[in-house]
Amino acid sequence: MNIQTKARRFLLYLAGLGAAGCSNSPPEQQIGQGPPVASAASVAQPATAEAPTPASGACSLPVYDMEALNNRLTEEQSLPDKAVARLVRQYPRLPEMFRKTEDGLNLYALDTVSCPKFRLVSYLYQGYDYYAYLYYVTFSPDGRQLLDWTQVATIGADEGWYARAGMRLDPDGRLRVTALVQDASEPSSYVTDYQDSVVTAYRLTPQGRFQHTRLDSVRHSLPSPPPDAEPAG
Repeated sequence: MNIQTKARRFLLYLAGLGAAGCSNSPPEQQIGQGPPVASAASVAQPATAEAPTPASGACSLPVYDMEALNNRLTEEQSLPDKAVARLVRQYPRLPEMFRKTEDGLNLYALDTVSCPKFRLVSYLYQGYDYYAYLYYVTFSPDGRQLLDWTQVATIGADEGWYARAGMRLDPDGRLRVTALVQDASEPSSYVTDYQDSVVTAYRLTPQGRFQHTRLDSVRHSLPSPPPDAEPAG
C-alpha cells in the first residue's frame, strides 16, 4: 500500500468523524470506518448477550484480543506520518505519544463506534515491535471537538520489562482490563524482580467521558534468578 492510498484512507476517516451520526436508536458499532485495520473485525470481540448496552444510553467500549491484534498489524496499515501530524494539529489534546512518529513508531486507527452524542475511535500505538498501547478517544458527533481520551491497555517486552493485558465486558457493561506487568526495581540491572497485577473497570458516560475504577491491585516479589555457575577450576 503506497502513501497516497494511506492518505486517501485517512481523509475518509476524517470524513467519517465529521459526519453527524446522532439518532434516537441504540448505538451501532461501525467496525472498520475510515482507515481501520483490515483484521480489526476478526479480533474485536462483540459484547455478549449478558453484557447489554447500559440503560443510560452510554456506548459499551470495544473489546480486543491485544496480542492477536498487535501480531496482525503491518506497517502498511498504519496512518502516514503527515496524516498523524495533521490529526495532532487538529486535536492538540490527543495523547503526547501520538506526536512520536519516527521510524518504527506507528499509529493505527482501528474502529469507530457511533453513539447518540459522540463518536468513539480506538487507536493502537506500536513502538519498535517492543510494545503497543491501546487508546480510546471520543469526539463530538460533527468531529470538531475532542471530548476525552484514555489509555486502556499495554502489551510488550523489552529487557527486564514485560506487560500483558486481558479485556472483557462485565454484565453491567463496564470494560474490565486486567494488566500484568513484570519489571525491575533497579532499571539498570535488567533483572525482573516483581510482578504487578492491576484490574481496572472502564465506563463511558452518555456524554462521551471516560470513568475508571481500580478493582484490584497486587504486587508479588519474583524469585531471584539462580547465581551464575562458578567457572571450572
